[in-house]
Amino acid sequence: MKSNDGEVKLALANSRESYEGEKEYYAGLSSKIENNKAVFVIDSLPFGEYAIKVYHDENSNGKLDKNFMGIPKEDYGFSNNATGMFGPADYDDAKFIFNKEKMTIEIDIN
Repeated sequence: MKSNDGEVKLALANSRESYEGEKEYYAGLSSKIENNKAVFVIDSLPFGEYAIKVYHDENSNGKLDKNFMGIPKEDYGFSNNATGMFGPADYDDAKFIFNKEKMTIEIDIN
């Protein structure tokens, strides 16, 4: 993160429909920022296919702030460091298979 202000919000989706907002996320989490990093630990996650959306809620207002054109003003990222052209990264680019006892997913926020 650019700063330790606010918190990081994470949405864990377990389907395309969940990722695209057509149904609820599997889990929604928030974390404080220390040394410009946020760490999330998810226990008891069933093996399967997932995708992550994350953003830096720098002003702690609970939403991803956007400008008048709808472009995010706060930093964000997706699993696999996937990117989108005119909106969020596509589910197929962000999805990953969770199939190990422990797995680390690192996401660059910008």
